[in-house]
Amino acid sequence: MNIISYEIMDDGMIRIETDDLSGKNHQSADELLESLESLLGGKVIKRSKRTHVHTHNHVGDHQHQ
Repeated sequence: MNIISYEIMDDGMIRIETDDLSGKNHQSADELLESLESLLGGKVIKRSKRTHVHTHNHVGDHQHQ
């Protein structure tokens, strides 16, 4: 938790990844990433690493709508 890592790719692009950040560090991390975006320029691609899996068992005869 609270880890920001970076990698300079062969093509010169910089990959920055964050894990889950605590509430008190989240805003600081957002400000850091916005500053880097402004200073480094270029195209920024943001992707979420989060996935949501929903599993449950059906008991009886019903359907979700």
